[in-house]
Amino acid sequence: DLLFDKIKEIPLTAFEDTEQLEQIEKAVNGGRILFWVSTTVLDIIFYYGTYFFIVGSYMIQLNPVLGFTLLLIFLPCILSKSVNYLIFEKKENLAASERRRMVRYEDFLTGLHFFKETRLLGAGKYFQKLHINSLKKLGKIEWQAQVSKGVIELILSIVTAVCYGLLLYLLFNSVLNHSISLGAFAAILGSLGRLYGNMNEIVSERIGWASENVASAGNFLNFIQKTETE
Repeated sequence: DLLFDKIKEIPLTAFEDTEQLEQIEKAVNGGRILFWVSTTVLDIIFYYGTYFFIVGSYMIQLNPVLGFTLLLIFLPCILSKSVNYLIFEKKENLAASERRRMVRYEDFLTGLHFFKETRLLGAGKYFQKLHINSLKKLGKIEWQAQVSKGVIELILSIVTAVCYGLLLYLLFNSVLNHSISLGAFAAILGSLGRLYGNMNEIVSERIGWASENVASAGNFLNFIQKTETE
């Protein structure tokens, strides 16, 4: 409803502007996933954020170095997803215009309003070729984004694994130095698997998905909040 109400405010002459059509295309695509991005962000803040805050506070209370090392594990993950946001924001900007062309070619090939005319003019092969080229361009844009994402995640995953090993070393060293009790050692060691599992879940699945789609959701919000003078 918000999207259609906003589109109704646009002058008809603006629909001849390619840039305006691309903004509408990006807003429509972002509107489809806005709800899921929003619920993911709420989960990250109120569920995972609370969990890591409690566990981190307990570890800092036992030994500040342990809490700092836990932070080192988490920071590379956040950094990788922040970079992913920039990568997929660029991808969405590049893909919007090509996606609009592809949909238009599909209309010329299969749409009820254009199918008869396309057949009469013998333009089917022409539009089919254009449609295939658009698909290839979209695939190339997606491939480049995924490759960049994979390289960055590989590098930062290695950093995370090193920090995880450092945390284990500090934990054993704290027991040997009698900095923490055996009970605290057992509690932390037993929770590390779940801690790392939750961290992997929030980063690889929740933040990972959100970082790839939040740019699209942002396009929707920017379009809705845009004034006519802009």
